[in-house]
Amino acid sequence: MDRLIPQHPRRGIAIIAIVAMLLLPAPAHGARFVAALAPDAPIVRPGESATLRIGIDTEGERLNVFTVALEVPSGVSIVRMEEQHDEMMLWVERPSVEAGTNRLTFSGGVPGGFQGRIVLLEAEVRAERPGTYPLRFAS
Repeated sequence: MDRLIPQHPRRGIAIIAIVAMLLLPAPAHGARFVAALAPDAPIVRPGESATLRIGIDTEGERLNVFTVALEVPSGVSIVRMEEQHDEMMLWVERPSVEAGTNRLTFSGGVPGGFQGRIVLLEAEVRAERPGTYPLRFAS
């Protein structure tokens, strides 16, 4: 009878969490991340800012976890970031820009998963000098 009562309650919680993670749907491999300026293709002069929307399109797959790494080109600075759909997200790593690499990273998940298109983050970006700045998701 004593064996039914866990001696270490944290160990019991960890085992329950691991079992729950195994029962969740696996991450979709067909999903793609998207980054787009809003409004579409604005001309931003040096010192002005624009909103960059970063999201995911599951392309019909069910997805429960994501990790994003976006290379921010030199000459562009991120002024402000705002997480979207925070009420349904579980953030593992909140959005941040890695010092020295100018890489925007974040990861998280949605309990039970989701399907379709969703904006995960809106970032206000500012061009420091004239030019064209391609955005690239890191692999």
